[in-house]
Amino acid sequence: MTRLTTFATFAAIVVCTSMPVLAQDSRHAYVQGVSGFGISTGSMVGIAIGAEVAPRLRVGGEVGRVGDLTPTPVRAQFDDPNLAALGAKVTPRSPALYGLLSGTYLTPAYRRLQPYAGAGLGFARLTRQLEITGSSPTAQMIRADYANNSQSATRVLASFQAGMKVPLHTGIAANVGYRFTRVFDQSSPAPLTSGGVEVGLTFGF
Repeated sequence: MTRLTTFATFAAIVVCTSMPVLAQDSRHAYVQGVSGFGISTGSMVGIAIGAEVAPRLRVGGEVGRVGDLTPTPVRAQFDDPNLAALGAKVTPRSPALYGLLSGTYLTPAYRRLQPYAGAGLGFARLTRQLEITGSSPTAQMIRADYANNSQSATRVLASFQAGMKVPLHTGIAANVGYRFTRVFDQSSPAPLTSGGVEVGLTFGF
């Protein structure tokens, strides 16, 4: 089974788990697209589907991708001036696909602004790889040695977010907030975390 098939199967489980909740009250169901950016982790994109199961309490599933979870200390180990002098640069990358189940609580609205806070738990499919840049003989040699040296692993993921929901139109709202994500990997020399601003659109139906 390929990595894509494994992730697609998990994504289907996440979405299907949310479907019975949606069936309870379709008037409070929603689809949400989110995008974010962290200084060290790059971009994040995701899509969520869920429902309001109690007043101001939402439960749903989300799948998406985080651009890079490589810890800063690991990046520093590859910042070698000797390699740079030889015309080569090696950058570790750890992109991840993820799927999670989450709950979000929205406080009463104040002047059309509605603060929210939420948390989620799921799995991340990490891919560790080396990005080699440069056209020197040293760079070409390193690239040849590590061309097929990517490693993948599935780890538990936890996510926390807080922000503000702003209604734009009937059934459409924007949200702006901060999200912190932690991937639990005991083999990593430093914590795998992602933090940054996220923005999104929520469509209720």
